Amino acid sequence: EGDGRVDDDDVPDIVVVMADADHDVTGGAIRVISGDGSTVHASAQWLSYTDARGTFDYAPWHFSGVAVANLATADDIEIAALVVRATDGFCYPASYEATRTAAGGVSLTLEDVYPGANYNCGAHSPSVADRTGDGTLEVIYGRAAFRGTDLSQIWYGTGGSGRSGRDD
Repeated sequence: EGDGRVDDDDVPDIVVVMADADHDVTGGAIRVISGDGSTVHASAQWLSYTDARGTFDYAPWHFSGVAVANLATADDIEIAALVVRATDGFCYPASYEATRTAAGGVSLTLEDVYPGANYNCGAHSPSVADRTGDGTLEVIYGRAAFRGTDLSQIWYGTGGSGRSGRDD
């Protein structure tokens, strides 16, 4: 209802990655849609992100799932998703910041991209939990966990890869 409180009067939003049916097109779009389907609050495809590696364009991986939480412990909500880099097609864990605009809409910015080596595109559905019990959230992709605040890798498991139908 837009009063700043989350209660039974609110219509929950839907966050989803949508993509072209052509599997050769690996970049999708992340969308925030009103729960009643009446409004697309925000949509983002290729966004630039700058870190020590340089400035690159990223889009949501076309098969990516999403996890929505307050990862950075600020007021805004983040959306964890796997992104694909335009220059080479490599995937990376990432988070988008969803910010309420003055006009009542939502803007999406690419807040963090995992600064390490490219990540397996197959483990593309994030989960969020406070696994370490320190009061901050971690983002889990397959057998790896990342700090929610900056997506630095906390651990990388040795068993399985979190990919459907595969033992490795």
